Amino acid sequence: MRISKMMSILLGLGSLHPLWAQSCPNTCTSASVCSKADIDNKTFYQRCVAQCEAKCYKCVAAVDTIFPKYYVLGLLYSPPGCTSTATQTCTTPSTVDYGSGSTMGTKTSIQSSKESAVDLKVSATFGGGDSKATSFGVSATTGYSTTTTDSNSTTISKASTSDVKATGNGDGVDHDQDLFILLLNPAIAVQQVPTFSSDQVCTAPASLNWYFGVNPAIGNGSSMTYTVSVGALKNPQANPTVIQQLTALNFTQADFNTLLALDPFANGSTTIDTTRYSPTTANLPYEPPDTTTECNKGICTCSPTSISLKNELLGDVGTSTKTDYSVGFSESLTGTLTSWLKLGASSDQTFTWTTTATTDNTTDSSQTASLTMQCPSSAYTGPTEMLVYWDNLFGSFLFVPAQLGSAQVSTMAQGSVTAQSGQPGQSLRGQPVTLSLAGKTYRTTTDSAGNYAFGALPGMTYPTSGTLSVMGVTQTVAVNPTSKINVQVP
Repeated sequence: MRISKMMSILLGLGSLHPLWAQSCPNTCTSASVCSKADIDNKTFYQRCVAQCEAKCYKCVAAVDTIFPKYYVLGLLYSPPGCTSTATQTCTTPSTVDYGSGSTMGTKTSIQSSKESAVDLKVSATFGGGDSKATSFGVSATTGYSTTTTDSNSTTISKASTSDVKATGNGDGVDHDQDLFILLLNPAIAVQQVPTFSSDQVCTAPASLNWYFGVNPAIGNGSSMTYTVSVGALKNPQANPTVIQQLTALNFTQADFNTLLALDPFANGSTTIDTTRYSPTTANLPYEPPDTTTECNKGICTCSPTSISLKNELLGDVGTSTKTDYSVGFSESLTGTLTSWLKLGASSDQTFTWTTTATTDNTTDSSQTASLTMQCPSSAYTGPTEMLVYWDNLFGSFLFVPAQLGSAQVSTMAQGSVTAQSGQPGQSLRGQPVTLSLAGKTYRTTTDSAGNYAFGALPGMTYPTSGTLSVMGVTQTVAVNPTSKINVQVP
């Protein structure tokens, strides 16, 4: 599929500066510009005309449209799942669902793709057909829209009516199942804004306006979103459908590497970048089912954990989170305005997106997602607690295996939930438990024995009393990591 090359389109001249109304190409070919000696010598004449047109272009209001290969709309992290064994079948994956409570998105600018001497400002006033870029909104896309963030940036958000989800199969957390959501037909319209000196001589552009849209040549004017897993990007040969679709759009191994670099855990790293990822107030038990001869095949039934996650954060939000990534074009670009953008030579032209945290992503308790987490298999021997972090950059939840009582996470408060009858077997598993402390709500669930524990990060301070709630029972409790808070429910 071929992508139209960048085109220059002259805007209407009626409201422009009088000097812009001159017909530059005709003027440049006249003897009044080029001397007779120039005209008589073909080489001199072509050089003269080229120099004239280069100067003239500065006095023309023009729009160029460029077509990067893709834009990253989102990154979804896989939740912990379950691996089937000879005695246990795991048929249902874990899921984390970003639905009506989520407007996950990104804030983007293209400042890194321009010469420093020229200001680059967002404008939504000149988009549309003239710029070869159609509008990017909910009506023209599959659930994403843009809003102006500031003079240099635009925010691209998922509509609350749109639903995206990540799944997890296998014990523990498999980041090969993390998902990138890509926009495959982005278009950037760039409009030069010339200025004039005090003697009314046209000078170089003082600024460039830009507009985020979609390329109507692909997708019939609608956005083309594409979801691809980290595993498929790491091993495209094992995923022929993926490699076929992306290579048709001129993706290369360099593009795969660029995407993988945006997921710090794609290469097996476990290091948490605290400027990008913020710990939330949630920690969840992740224990294998009980094994006893009283249960079927010696393995007891283990119900999944279902809980609503919220980006309620323990500390400061990473509002300064930022990343740059460069992508190529479907074809080499030509055009006058490319000289004002750092696109490089035609053989290695790239375009740099700058993505930063959005206001929605960094507003405490503004985003939610629904988690259904399956128990690991009876063969699982890894950490039995899952900490939940928030990715400020892409607005999604990250799951981090941990062990209570380790240097990674200590116990803040703990206890058990039992039924008032007190009969054996009446302990309740998978029940959400909340602890409210000084305006923060900490979240966990009960384990297979009805026990619960709230985790505390190293150096974390908290009040010594709070309000505990579980299954409709609410009580004021003393917060102590060593004593147990036992709750009876109807």
